[in-house]
Amino acid sequence: MNKTVIDDAEEASLSPAAICELAATMNETYGKIMRIPKHLYGEYYLYEKAKHDAGPVKMRYDGWKMQEWDETFECLKDKQTHVVATFLTMRPLRFSSRPAPREIEAVQLELVKERLSRNFAYCEDFKEMCARFRKFNRWEGHIMKLDYDRYGKYLLQNCFKMTDEERQAFFDLDIMVELINKDIAKVMPVEEKKEEEIVLSPEEDALMVQLLPMFYGSEDNAKAFLGSIQGMKGKQITDMVNMMIAEKKLSELSCHRDLYTVLHDAGIYDKSESNWNMQVR
Repeated sequence: MNKTVIDDAEEASLSPAAICELAATMNETYGKIMRIPKHLYGEYYLYEKAKHDAGPVKMRYDGWKMQEWDETFECLKDKQTHVVATFLTMRPLRFSSRPAPREIEAVQLELVKERLSRNFAYCEDFKEMCARFRKFNRWEGHIMKLDYDRYGKYLLQNCFKMTDEERQAFFDLDIMVELINKDIAKVMPVEEKKEEEIVLSPEEDALMVQLLPMFYGSEDNAKAFLGSIQGMKGKQITDMVNMMIAEKKLSELSCHRDLYTVLHDAGIYDKSESNWNMQVR
């Protein structure tokens, strides 16, 4: 049967009472969404991301790398900027809270334009979109980190307002940023990688015995990892794990159950093993 005929039939069957019932159901559902604990938004985001096919994004990135003579630090920063700018021109964050004038003025647009081609097609409110974007992410040096709790909440509350292409753009951005971050970590200037002397507690020293084999016997790398993840949230810890895998400092064979068990038993990582495996690649 023709879809238009079906839609017309469904519309004709809606009585005022049925419409009121639908409205009440929508209000109840929205109320439940608003009461979801903040940490569950991130888990919702990762659940949706796991259903997204990362293959095409990885193929595009590999294709770009093949065209480049060499993936230098500056080249990767240009790519990082282009990926984010392309995402923002779609305006998928237009339903987020409008930034204050001071937040818009804080955007250093000239620095962004220096890394984009002269014929890049900006949207009219690009600077405002940049200000909105800054609320959803944080920077650790040159590494961009997405706030999955914020993205999860935004998608859950606004997904019905967006097209399928716009919803998919969030996951495409995430996957592409992860790929770029891994390569940036490999070529980051030496001065960016220097770390202060880390002092571990007796309990942490005991953990070192279990961690050393996972870090190929490198005491410096194991100590740096253990010292840096203190006080971190679960997603921040798994981001650090992924980075150290990319830098070939942490064994891929030990990064799942072995490392999870050590950190979970020590009370450092308190989420489930399935959540760990979803985030550690």
